[in-house]
Amino acid sequence: MSKGITGILFTDIEGSVAKWEMLPDEMSAALERHNQLVASIVAKHRGVIHDRVGDGASVRFPVGNPLECALDLQDAFRQQDWSDIGGLSLRVSVHAFQGGDDGHMQPAINRAARMVDAAWGGQIVVSAFAVAAYQAPLKGRLSDLGSVHLRGIAAPMQLLSLTGGDWIEDTFPPLRGVDRQTPDLPARSTPIFGRRRDLQQLKTWIREGRRLVSIVAAGGMGKTRLAIELARGVSAEREVCFVTLPAGACSSDQLAAALATALRLPQSAGEATIERLLAYLRSRDILIVLDNAEGVSDDKQVIGAILDACGTSSFVLTSRAVMVWPGEVVYKLDGLDTSSGDADFTSSPAAMLFAQAARSLNPDFAFEEADGGNLRTICEAVRGAPLALQLVAQWLSIWTLQEIAEKLASNAIALADFDAGANPLRAIFDASWSLLDVDHRRGLAAVSIFPADFDNVAAHQVAGVMSKVMMTLERKSLLERRGNHRFALHPLTKGFAVEQLAASQQREALAEQHAKFFMQELENLALEMLGPGQAKMSERLRLDLGNFRAAWHWVVNDATNAPTVEVAETTFYLYVISGLFAEALDIFEATPSDRRLQAAFLSFRGNCLIQLGRADEAEVACRMALELAHPDDAKILAHAHQGLANVYHRRAAWADAEGHYRSALALRDDELLGRAYTTMSLAWLELQRGDLSAAMSWVEESEVTCAEIGFMFGLFVLRTCKGDVTARRGDYASALAAYRGAMALKAAISNDSELGVAYVKMGHIQRRLGDVQAARACFDDAFEIATGAGDLRIRVRALTGLASLRDAASNERRNLFSQALRGSLDTRNPIDASQALLEAARFEAGEGRQDVAGALFAAARDLDAVPLLEYAADLAEAKVDVSPRPSRISVWQRIEVLALESANA
Repeated sequence: MSKGITGILFTDIEGSVAKWEMLPDEMSAALERHNQLVASIVAKHRGVIHDRVGDGASVRFPVGNPLECALDLQDAFRQQDWSDIGGLSLRVSVHAFQGGDDGHMQPAINRAARMVDAAWGGQIVVSAFAVAAYQAPLKGRLSDLGSVHLRGIAAPMQLLSLTGGDWIEDTFPPLRGVDRQTPDLPARSTPIFGRRRDLQQLKTWIREGRRLVSIVAAGGMGKTRLAIELARGVSAEREVCFVTLPAGACSSDQLAAALATALRLPQSAGEATIERLLAYLRSRDILIVLDNAEGVSDDKQVIGAILDACGTSSFVLTSRAVMVWPGEVVYKLDGLDTSSGDADFTSSPAAMLFAQAARSLNPDFAFEEADGGNLRTICEAVRGAPLALQLVAQWLSIWTLQEIAEKLASNAIALADFDAGANPLRAIFDASWSLLDVDHRRGLAAVSIFPADFDNVAAHQVAGVMSKVMMTLERKSLLERRGNHRFALHPLTKGFAVEQLAASQQREALAEQHAKFFMQELENLALEMLGPGQAKMSERLRLDLGNFRAAWHWVVNDATNAPTVEVAETTFYLYVISGLFAEALDIFEATPSDRRLQAAFLSFRGNCLIQLGRADEAEVACRMALELAHPDDAKILAHAHQGLANVYHRRAAWADAEGHYRSALALRDDELLGRAYTTMSLAWLELQRGDLSAAMSWVEESEVTCAEIGFMFGLFVLRTCKGDVTARRGDYASALAAYRGAMALKAAISNDSELGVAYVKMGHIQRRLGDVQAARACFDDAFEIATGAGDLRIRVRALTGLASLRDAASNERRNLFSQALRGSLDTRNPIDASQALLEAARFEAGEGRQDVAGALFAAARDLDAVPLLEYAADLAEAKVDVSPRPSRISVWQRIEVLALESANA
């Protein structure tokens, strides 16, 4: 520990407010146990509890290691049984400061408090300063969270996530409640040499507003490494998203999906991926780095659409070829400079990179005085390419520096095709391959079976590659380390390794092993599909989507290994609960040879299509499933009826929807998860058509089923539905309790949009109860979630809620209504637009602008999406003309005019 350093550790119980509301006695006992546990562990690590903050603690460490204390705290809480209050999850932050006076301490405490607010339950967030000040625990692992702008703190902070052993997941979502975060940037696998001028030029272009920059070079020239360094440098100034695209062609749909996954955007029913991207990016100043972009097939549907619609978004692409797109600025990257002027060549950037790679083989490696000439020969032979220099450095295990230089100079190792686009660096790889022993050759070829990145466990179980082999391949620059303790092959290395795997005739056996491993992983995830681990299950599923997709398609295309209908159904539920409808649709697009499996796939496909807003296609798929399924196959028939019911529900054909829901329910006596979905759907159906008693009856029945199987997302949705029912009855206190009950489960679900909806509903109830401050906090939370999730619909609802609060100035409220109405023009959601129009009409009537209020009400009437009686009565009392008004323009055109008038009022 550095001299004069004091550590600061903060703890907080996640979701404690909702637990106090629902279970005050149990929470009181749990807090006492929590306090005793914290005090004991803090004392063990020689910390001093400085203050009790809400349901947490502020701890100082004049001595001791707060990082070790944080790991022990999370370990202790994991081992405790908190089931009596639905689980207890601790979030922890660690910061430090230098100097002993209060002037240094208070800013550090403020930052540590902001850090713990940004963390998730079970997570430890630590500052880079604390990591530098204290020795990281041996059992700990650090994951870079990037440069983070905490709310209220001007300067960005470099934050990391600390995890330990196998007991803390390290796949937490992005930090919450932050103004800006650049998470999950690839790790710096090696130092960067000789790229200062390149970085300066690229940063200058970005700061000047160049919005489409391509870094172009042959393979192995260091495009990716330069892009990583650029992203990290820019992340201190603006948000950055780094996306590594797979080798080969990349369609618009694949590109949009890759961006949505990198940005962690949740699926939204009825909204295409590109629409979600545009809604998210319109309000953000973000730099998107697309690595390995030469396979992108278009610039119009995704990149062009983003550049046109999102004025503050920009792109940096790495590619082996110029894209030739409108507005593209090309930066051609050369190899490292092989000239050293009058200086010794051993001090050049190329030499420093070579030496760094050589020391991974021999820590004592050092240049001798006479090595400059040989080193220059080597660097010139490989054109200064960083990857080639790293690989050639490994040859020192069998040749001297002079021998390597002589072989390259005499073409004993041919480099004639070095710059060839189809097969760059081939000679280098051939030579590097010859230096590997049998185990390392086999290992490098075997891991090429993974279509996406992979972890150490998968490498061992699928490819039979031991950890020590992985470490050696990484050290030899043949394997790259990614975030979340995962690995990937450099695209050039992978192409070579795939060839070697094909030559070994082991590919089919490894493909089968890969498929079996990841199908078993799907079964393992299914064990966590229900219960409090659902959110983390979804994160793990997303992490290996590429591998799961490949495994699934392999088993479907192999008649002897084809999945059963039961396995297919479980996989369907895994994806659906995680909100991955587009990804689920992809894996069920296949046509199996088995007739029963064909029918099941069609029914699953139909249920995905309706969630993606493709109702007509969904209806066709579900009807085909009904025709193909055997009359006694209840499972498949139930899914087909559920899909058709959803189609009719979306079309507001209530009777037809109810008929198919009841058909599905009759087939699901023993299938409890499906029964939960159907009864939940019936509750919403009855609520929407106004039968509140029937809706509540279905809620209660569905709650029993969800509680029995531990379907946490279902319980969340049902408690929200219960809140809606009781609010419609005018029982606002019970409605608020129901919404808070839903919020008590938020840590167990992975759907930000549903959380945003619940916050909006809570805000309106708080407003009706007269608690304007609480209502504003709910709407602010909803707005924050909507912005982070890129959900424009929730953003419109949050803006409407904020505008409806009467404690703000008239101009501010009018501006918020204008933003909500403009947002509704993008979503084209008539319910959200109607709500914004009606609340705006009520506001304008109170401001004495009866004509404007009448025009707003008339537009809401024409949308015909929500009940108008209450608003009509209020407006008529305020002398507003609420009679029908004919118009020559469409209702959406009128909304556009009204939004503009409101903004200019």
